[in-house]
Amino acid sequence: MLQMSRGNTVASRELAARPKTEALQRRMRSWPAFRSIRVALSVIIATAVTLTLGMIARPVVAEPVVGCPLGLEKGKFWLRSIAKYVDHTERYNPQTGAMEDLPAGWHSRKTQLPIRLGYGLTERIDVGLVLPFAWRDLRMQKQGNWVEKDSSGFEDIWVSAKYKFLESYEPKGSFEERHACVALAHRFDTASDGKCVNGLGTGADAWRLALLFHADFSEKSAGCAHLTYDMIGNARTIDGFGKSGYHYADRMGYKFFVERELADKWAAIFGPTGWFETSQTTQPNDDGVGYRAHSHNFALKVEYHPNGAESEHQKLMVGLSMPYSAKSQFTPDIGYSFGGMWTW
Repeated sequence: MLQMSRGNTVASRELAARPKTEALQRRMRSWPAFRSIRVALSVIIATAVTLTLGMIARPVVAEPVVGCPLGLEKGKFWLRSIAKYVDHTERYNPQTGAMEDLPAGWHSRKTQLPIRLGYGLTERIDVGLVLPFAWRDLRMQKQGNWVEKDSSGFEDIWVSAKYKFLESYEPKGSFEERHACVALAHRFDTASDGKCVNGLGTGADAWRLALLFHADFSEKSAGCAHLTYDMIGNARTIDGFGKSGYHYADRMGYKFFVERELADKWAAIFGPTGWFETSQTTQPNDDGVGYRAHSHNFALKVEYHPNGAESEHQKLMVGLSMPYSAKSQFTPDIGYSFGGMWTW
């Protein structure tokens, strides 16, 4: 009986301490310097790891929709699938105009598994198809009522075409090798009404214009830059869809990565990546006041090349993405990704 009493006392103390711990965590996340310190430490650690380990060749970074800046050889097929998982910890509060911790009882999680198929039409032109599968788990309060969504299925489908307008292996200035592509992609509004209502799909078509660059600085280092511009229309009218008739703002995206190999068959990639809206997003039924959303992140990826570093389109990877500045409906403290690609 004494042991049971002591056990119950310990359990009661743990339960009593749990709200205090959660409150402390919320206060730490609300501290303005907390996110900056966390990101700064991540950058320092990632930079130290990549600079102190051996560097042999360079990997190549692909854009999720239009593909790789190196392009595809004529007649080659390319399969790429990178899963992404986020567990959101903050939301945008339109009343305060600021990001804040998710209220008690809320959660928002999403897993995306896009499957991209590419094919080389010529030595300079390739095309692609993206089939984005996703899982959504959401619980939030809206106008005093609890809303729960737990769904899975295909989101809107992308098709793309890419042209490589620069391919040079002659040293020039600081570059030993240079590649550049321009691409155009279209997102079809293919998600069903039910999928849109449950948080999958946008209910609107979109166009993406992309510029991709890749350059070798030496045999041991390289860099890449991706610039994208998304032109998005208005969401169609769907009963029960929170963004029915929504005006989506155009969106600029960017990625600037340093690419280095750690050891034989192993490589690391890191740098800033993100997006920002070019105008305020509003809904037709509100007072016309919206906000300009953005998400700026630091990303780190580690890749494994089973057939060696020269097989640039045959690899497995795992990565982290850490937001250091965000204003959007939901945002996580950290995002996770893993997957791979293969050509034949």
